[in-house]
Amino acid sequence: MAERQFNTKLKRVQSDWGGEFRTLAPFLSSLGIIHQRSCPHTSEQNGIVERRHRHVVETGLTLLAHSNTPQRFWDFAFETAVYLINRMPSRTNSNKSPFECLFHRPPDYSFLRVFGCECFPYLRPYNPHKMDFRSTSCVFLGYSLIHHGYRCLDLQTDRIYIARHVRFNEHIFPFNPPDTATLPADSSPYYSSYPTPPPPNCEPSFVPFPITEPVNQPVTEPVQQTASVPITDPLPDPNSCSSVSTDPPNSVEPSSFTVANKSPEWRKAMAEEFDALVRNGTWSLVPCAKNTNVIDSKWVYRIKRDANGNVTRYKARLVAKGFNQKPGIDYQETFSPVVKATTIRVLLSLAVTNQWSLRQLDVQNAFLHGELKETVYLRQPRGFIDASKPDHVCLLHKSLYGLKQAPRAWFERLTNTLHHLGFTGSKTDPSLFILNNGGTLVYVLIYVDDIIVTGNNINAINNVIANLGTSFAVKDLGDLHYFLGIEVIRHGSNLILSQQKYISDLIQKAGLSDCKAVPSPMSTSQILSSNDSPTLADPTRYRQIVGALQYASLSRPDITFAVNKVCQYMHTPTENHWSAVKRILRYLKGTSHFGLFIRHGSGSTLHAFTEVNWNSTLRAFSDADWAGCPDDRRSTGGFAIYLGSNLISWNARKQRTVSRSSTESEYKAMADTVAELTWLEALLQELGIVSTVTPTLWCDNLGATYLSANPVFHARTKHVECDYHFVREKVSKGKLQVKFISTHDQLADVFTKPLPTQRFLMLRSKLQVVPRPQLAGG
Repeated sequence: MAERQFNTKLKRVQSDWGGEFRTLAPFLSSLGIIHQRSCPHTSEQNGIVERRHRHVVETGLTLLAHSNTPQRFWDFAFETAVYLINRMPSRTNSNKSPFECLFHRPPDYSFLRVFGCECFPYLRPYNPHKMDFRSTSCVFLGYSLIHHGYRCLDLQTDRIYIARHVRFNEHIFPFNPPDTATLPADSSPYYSSYPTPPPPNCEPSFVPFPITEPVNQPVTEPVQQTASVPITDPLPDPNSCSSVSTDPPNSVEPSSFTVANKSPEWRKAMAEEFDALVRNGTWSLVPCAKNTNVIDSKWVYRIKRDANGNVTRYKARLVAKGFNQKPGIDYQETFSPVVKATTIRVLLSLAVTNQWSLRQLDVQNAFLHGELKETVYLRQPRGFIDASKPDHVCLLHKSLYGLKQAPRAWFERLTNTLHHLGFTGSKTDPSLFILNNGGTLVYVLIYVDDIIVTGNNINAINNVIANLGTSFAVKDLGDLHYFLGIEVIRHGSNLILSQQKYISDLIQKAGLSDCKAVPSPMSTSQILSSNDSPTLADPTRYRQIVGALQYASLSRPDITFAVNKVCQYMHTPTENHWSAVKRILRYLKGTSHFGLFIRHGSGSTLHAFTEVNWNSTLRAFSDADWAGCPDDRRSTGGFAIYLGSNLISWNARKQRTVSRSSTESEYKAMADTVAELTWLEALLQELGIVSTVTPTLWCDNLGATYLSANPVFHARTKHVECDYHFVREKVSKGKLQVKFISTHDQLADVFTKPLPTQRFLMLRSKLQVVPRPQLAGG
């Protein structure tokens, strides 16, 4: 940069003994530049740079602290610090700034703004519709490195706009609590950047540290320096593309009470919630006693949407700040069970097979029905303070969202109600309740305030719903169609579980809406390891996307192995790992309309299903990839379990210990599969489903198959932990059959390793993952 911009030949480069500089030695040597390094642990030999580094760090941290900006934006603060330091006059430079010393002219200070303040970039070119807003509230994060504009962070979408035309409110800091972000009465809040001339073309943003853009960044049309169109840039990964939301007004969830209170829809939602709390007798106003722990609260806003993404309700919820509760005083026990995804699929499979009715209920303000055993005080909610008793506090009688004990209190209340109606709680899954009365079966499945009811008697189902309605504000949503973000689609006598809306939103959030689809979620040529490429500067985006992909795998077993693989690098993800995540998203882009098919009928194309009473028969496939991890040589095991022809349980997981042979790794995988089979048998027994056919486990390793029935190869396998040998115990008691299956027919192969495209597609169809168009016509 110095040679290009100032026609000055570099002769010597001084640095410390850092390993990151050693790779520069061949490059500098080829140019004839002497690379002089300070002695190890002798920082004073590089004192000027060390002092400048300290100046940058202290200034950057001050910017973060002043605006209360989270530390994950430290890189923007430090870049802004360098930008400001280069324009600050110094006595050592005769009261001139480094910029003026370099360019022989004073810098333009009218371009400077307060870091972390509220700003409003001009977005009309990206929002061409006349009903769209011209701008949106953002946070100022400094100055662009490659454009003559400002960085503006949209807190609603987590995207950065780089815009030239921006209005600033330099007294408001969005990351500050609302009470501290006040505006002086005598101040003029808004400053416009419109008349400010752009900096000269020859002016570098950061003199000491020239920044080079990543070479793999997607390149678009060249940006004109006079353009006023804001440029979107995703946060924090620079390799993703982004898009500007064009949702109608009030379709974005507000992040604070101040913003929500400006909208009539959200004001109505808050009033409805407050009225419900009062009608429920949630609290009573009492004087605030001394030395009392009073918990604060906040409003949380959510937009309820249907499976197509249409807005169905604006929901405001008052949430207690439970993190201020003191254990042993404000709460005791907090555990509350959560329904297992496998239980849901088992219940749906039974309902489809027997053609039972599937009903869906929603308990309004569910947590408010829980009764508290402790004495808890809450400040009056913002916007609804009693004018006659402003100093009083709320003594809680009922539970409230956000309290540590709220989930447990609600579950105990609902459990007691169901027991009173004759239900029995399941021992295998505490969220499942069973009513078995003289051949009448009714099942109730609970996930917080969402309830599924099914059974073999429609009148009994209606009676249960009516009885629940007498105790709670229950909304009967009719036939099951949307549960936990999963769309339940009826096709004749069959069902398909789809997360198309969820996957589409995830792809858009990752900035890959315009990406090219790929036929498989993982390439056979890509081997992931811990140190295969440079680590990501900010792993936040990686962790968010991978966590969301885990939820998508609830109805998509075809991505389970790939998601499990990228989950192993959550601690320190690298660029190569991020590429693997993007490939999964690209695969989902082309298959977002796929879902898990739950079949009714007696037909099956699976090798294992030949018995007459296959509908209630458990069949399992187990496989392992021996020493597949290049970092620790641990194996990956996986299984797929079917009830009849319907896939109900699957898993892919790296084994906890290293295996010394393929037989050992396969045997460990078998043990995990048998544990799941044992649990499923107990669940089906509680549901009243009994099969006369012994469950069968299919394995493609002869050694592991022989070992399950006979103590062969004992000398080479005696070091295997004893708990794995319960497989042999199951076989010896006649409770399990272990059979050999060829590798070509091994369905669990898709859960242990990346596969060629044709084999992956074949196994995907065996997993009953199919697109909606293929369901047309049966």
